[in-house]
Amino acid sequence: MSTGVYGRPGGSLGTKYGSTGEHGAGGERRTAAVLAKYSHDAAIIHDIIVPGLSANLDHLIVAGDSILVLDSKVWRDGFYHCLLGSTLRRGLTPVDHDRREGLGRMCRMLAEHVDAPVTPKLVVWPSSAKQQVMIHPSLGRQTIPIFGARHIPELVEDHIRRHDTPNPRLVSELKDLMY
Repeated sequence: MSTGVYGRPGGSLGTKYGSTGEHGAGGERRTAAVLAKYSHDAAIIHDIIVPGLSANLDHLIVAGDSILVLDSKVWRDGFYHCLLGSTLRRGLTPVDHDRREGLGRMCRMLAEHVDAPVTPKLVVWPSSAKQQVMIHPSLGRQTIPIFGARHIPELVEDHIRRHDTPNPRLVSELKDLMY
Protein backbone atom coordinates (compact mmCIF):
# COMPACT_ATOMS: atom_id res chain seq x y z
CA MET A 1 0.00 0.00 0.00
CA SER A 2 1.38 3.41 -0.89
CA THR A 3 -0.82 5.65 1.26
CA GLY A 4 0.40 6.78 4.68
CA VAL A 5 2.73 9.28 6.30
CA TYR A 6 6.49 9.12 5.72
CA GLY A 7 9.35 11.22 7.05
CA ARG A 8 9.68 13.72 9.88
CA PRO A 9 8.39 17.28 9.43
CA GLY A 10 10.99 19.94 10.14
CA GLY A 11 13.72 17.33 10.39
CA SER A 12 16.19 19.09 8.11
CA LEU A 13 15.94 22.38 10.00
CA GLY A 14 17.16 20.98 13.30
CA THR A 15 19.08 23.56 15.28
CA LYS A 16 21.30 24.81 12.47
CA TYR A 17 19.19 27.96 11.94
CA GLY A 18 18.66 28.90 15.60
CA SER A 19 15.31 30.42 16.59
CA THR A 20 14.41 31.08 12.94
CA GLY A 21 14.84 27.39 12.20
CA GLU A 22 12.77 26.44 15.23
CA HIS A 23 9.94 28.75 14.11
CA GLY A 24 10.13 27.19 10.63
CA ALA A 25 10.14 23.66 12.04
CA GLY A 26 7.11 24.60 14.14
CA GLY A 27 5.27 25.69 11.00
CA GLU A 28 6.19 22.43 9.28
CA ARG A 29 4.89 20.43 12.25
CA ARG A 30 1.61 22.41 12.21
CA THR A 31 1.18 21.70 8.50
CA ALA A 32 1.99 18.02 9.09
CA ALA A 33 -0.72 17.82 11.74
CA VAL A 34 -3.29 19.06 9.20
CA LEU A 35 -2.01 16.70 6.49
CA ALA A 36 -2.12 13.58 8.70
CA LYS A 37 -5.85 13.21 8.25
CA TYR A 38 -5.37 12.65 4.50
CA SER A 39 -2.97 9.71 4.90
CA HIS A 40 -5.67 7.15 4.00
CA ASP A 41 -6.21 8.74 0.58
CA ALA A 42 -2.71 9.91 -0.35
CA ALA A 43 0.95 9.46 0.48
CA ILE A 44 2.15 12.29 2.71
CA ILE A 45 5.94 12.61 2.58
CA HIS A 46 7.80 15.10 4.75
CA ASP A 47 11.20 16.65 4.23
CA ILE A 48 12.92 15.36 1.10
CA ILE A 49 16.21 16.45 -0.43
CA VAL A 50 16.01 17.46 -4.08
CA PRO A 51 18.70 15.60 -6.08
CA GLY A 52 21.48 17.94 -7.11
CA LEU A 53 20.67 20.50 -4.41
CA SER A 54 21.20 20.78 -0.70
CA ALA A 55 17.73 22.29 -0.26
CA ASN A 56 14.67 20.42 0.94
CA LEU A 57 10.97 20.34 0.15
CA ASP A 58 8.74 20.37 3.22
CA HIS A 59 5.63 18.33 2.36
CA LEU A 60 4.65 16.23 -0.65
CA ILE A 61 1.13 14.94 -1.16
CA VAL A 62 1.16 12.15 -3.73
CA ALA A 63 -2.09 11.16 -5.44
CA GLY A 64 -2.01 9.14 -8.65
CA ASP A 65 1.09 10.16 -10.61
CA SER A 66 0.93 13.75 -9.37
CA ILE A 67 2.73 15.56 -6.54
CA LEU A 68 1.44 18.57 -4.63
CA VAL A 69 4.27 20.31 -2.78
CA LEU A 70 3.41 22.49 0.20
CA ASP A 71 6.19 24.71 1.46
CA SER A 72 5.42 25.83 5.03
CA LYS A 73 6.41 29.30 6.16
CA VAL A 74 5.98 31.24 9.37
CA TRP A 75 5.65 34.99 8.79
CA ARG A 76 5.11 38.02 10.98
CA ASP A 77 1.67 39.52 11.11
CA GLY A 78 0.68 41.85 8.32
CA PHE A 79 -0.96 42.19 4.94
CA TYR A 80 1.05 40.46 2.19
CA HIS A 81 0.52 41.35 -1.46
CA CYS A 82 2.10 42.12 -4.84
CA LEU A 83 -0.27 44.99 -5.67
CA LEU A 84 2.58 47.38 -6.57
CA GLY A 85 4.21 45.08 -9.14
CA SER A 86 5.82 41.67 -8.80
CA THR A 87 7.62 42.31 -5.50
CA LEU A 88 6.11 40.59 -2.48
CA ARG A 89 5.35 43.19 0.17
CA ARG A 90 4.20 43.31 3.78
CA GLY A 91 2.21 46.51 3.85
CA LEU A 92 4.35 48.89 1.79
CA THR A 93 7.66 47.23 2.67
CA PRO A 94 9.27 44.69 0.33
CA VAL A 95 9.95 41.41 2.14
CA ASP A 96 13.32 39.72 2.01
CA HIS A 97 11.97 36.21 2.58
CA ASP A 98 10.28 35.65 -0.78
CA ARG A 99 11.66 32.24 -1.79
CA ARG A 100 9.13 31.37 -4.50
CA GLU A 101 11.70 31.38 -7.31
CA GLY A 102 13.85 28.81 -5.49
CA LEU A 103 10.80 26.68 -4.72
CA GLY A 104 9.82 26.68 -8.39
CA ARG A 105 13.32 25.58 -9.43
CA MET A 106 13.39 22.79 -6.84
CA CYS A 107 10.00 21.51 -7.99
CA ARG A 108 11.06 21.53 -11.66
CA MET A 109 14.18 19.54 -10.75
CA LEU A 110 12.12 17.06 -8.72
CA ALA A 111 9.62 16.66 -11.59
CA GLU A 112 12.48 15.82 -13.95
CA HIS A 113 14.02 13.38 -11.47
CA VAL A 114 10.82 11.37 -10.83
CA ASP A 115 9.14 12.02 -14.19
CA ALA A 116 5.90 13.25 -12.62
CA PRO A 117 4.03 16.56 -12.53
CA VAL A 118 4.80 18.66 -9.45
CA THR A 119 2.61 21.56 -8.31
CA PRO A 120 4.16 23.90 -5.72
CA LYS A 121 2.17 26.01 -3.27
CA LEU A 122 3.37 28.07 -0.34
CA VAL A 123 1.34 28.01 2.89
CA VAL A 124 1.87 30.60 5.61
CA TRP A 125 1.33 30.38 9.37
CA PRO A 126 1.38 33.46 11.66
CA SER A 127 4.43 33.69 13.91
CA SER A 128 2.28 33.71 17.06
CA ALA A 129 -1.26 32.85 18.06
CA LYS A 130 -1.97 36.53 18.71
CA GLN A 131 -1.01 37.57 15.20
CA GLN A 132 -2.76 37.39 11.87
CA VAL A 133 -1.21 36.95 8.45
CA MET A 134 -3.45 38.28 5.69
CA ILE A 135 -2.70 37.13 2.15
CA HIS A 136 -4.19 39.13 -0.73
CA PRO A 137 -6.30 36.77 -2.92
CA SER A 138 -4.23 37.63 -6.00
CA LEU A 139 -1.26 35.79 -4.46
CA GLY A 140 -3.25 32.57 -4.79
CA ARG A 141 -3.30 33.01 -8.58
CA GLN A 142 0.43 33.48 -9.14
CA THR A 143 2.86 30.98 -10.70
CA ILE A 144 3.76 29.82 -7.20
CA PRO A 145 0.65 30.64 -5.23
CA ILE A 146 0.70 31.74 -1.59
CA PHE A 147 -2.14 30.79 0.76
CA GLY A 148 -2.86 31.25 4.44
CA ALA A 149 -2.50 27.94 6.30
CA ARG A 150 -6.27 27.73 6.85
CA HIS A 151 -6.54 26.83 3.13
CA ILE A 152 -4.48 23.62 3.46
CA PRO A 153 -7.52 21.30 3.66
CA GLU A 154 -9.09 22.64 0.47
CA LEU A 155 -5.77 22.53 -1.42
CA VAL A 156 -5.16 18.90 -0.42
CA GLU A 157 -8.75 17.77 -0.93
CA ASP A 158 -8.79 19.28 -4.42
CA HIS A 159 -5.52 17.49 -5.29
CA ILE A 160 -6.77 14.12 -3.98
CA ARG A 161 -10.15 14.50 -5.69
CA ARG A 162 -8.50 14.98 -9.10
CA HIS A 163 -6.18 11.96 -8.88
CA ASP A 164 -6.24 8.21 -8.14
CA THR A 165 -4.53 6.39 -5.32
CA PRO A 166 -0.80 7.09 -5.12
CA ASN A 167 1.46 5.39 -7.65
CA PRO A 168 3.61 2.96 -5.58
CA ARG A 169 6.66 3.46 -7.85
CA LEU A 170 6.49 7.23 -7.37
CA VAL A 171 6.03 6.96 -3.61
CA SER A 172 9.01 4.59 -3.39
CA GLU A 173 11.24 6.96 -5.38
CA LEU A 174 10.23 9.90 -3.19
CA LYS A 175 10.75 7.97 0.05
CA ASP A 176 14.33 7.31 -1.11
CA LEU A 177 14.87 11.10 -1.09
CA MET A 178 13.76 11.65 2.51
CA TYR A 179 16.14 13.67 4.65
